[in-house]
Amino acid sequence: MIQDSQHATVINRGQVSFLHFPVFDQYPEVVACFAMKGETDRYYDYAPGNHRKELWSELGIDGDLVVGISEQIHSVNVARVDDARCRYTKLDGLVTNRRDIFLTTLVADCIALLIYDPKNHAVANLHSGWRGTLAKMARVGVQKMIDEYGSRPEDLICVICPSIRRDDFEVEREVKDDFARQFREIADEIIEEVDGHKFMIDTVACNKYMLEEMGLRQKNIIDTGICTVCANDVLHSYRANKDTEKARRNLALIGLKSC
Repeated sequence: MIQDSQHATVINRGQVSFLHFPVFDQYPEVVACFAMKGETDRYYDYAPGNHRKELWSELGIDGDLVVGISEQIHSVNVARVDDARCRYTKLDGLVTNRRDIFLTTLVADCIALLIYDPKNHAVANLHSGWRGTLAKMARVGVQKMIDEYGSRPEDLICVICPSIRRDDFEVEREVKDDFARQFREIADEIIEEVDGHKFMIDTVACNKYMLEEMGLRQKNIIDTGICTVCANDVLHSYRANKDTEKARRNLALIGLKSC
């Protein structure tokens, strides 16, 4: 069960359930959500008429203008989207400044970063699992917004969606060593040794560190604080249910509508 907080509130409307982010309420042009378990997660293609139409209806958007990535590969590849009719594959991030284009990523324990630039009216949706975090997707995504839209990091607002958290992300020494090398400045903060062979990693802290390092204001980095493993009753988690829900994912969405 997820409790409402100042950073995320649960919306239940019929068969549709999703998280709403109050930080965007002051920007009526922004549409953003994190879909929860329900009828909308049965299929993952982007063809018209799929089972996500109820969610699009509740959000007040046209499903034909929703853009997804057909194959996420845990990379730092980020594409600029100017036309909702184009197809995107072998990527893990999308950016746009076009109105009525809505960007989506699919996650189950990985982190989705939803970013808005209120000055240049641009958005980003970044998929950053542990591999993407090691490869520094957060840095790459912010830099893409700088390069494409002239974004200033100090203006950006980023929501860190539900994901696996430190207490549930156990890794072996090889992965721990990779994090220690990539984030040596904060290694003591992000790594906890369990028994000499197993280690717990705080990937959320890694992403916050990268965002601040790029120049985002701490107050503009909004962490929902929700663990997908702990909230597996309403959110999909690969680690919690990898045998029965291997193909299931949560959908993260952000876009700008015409006001």
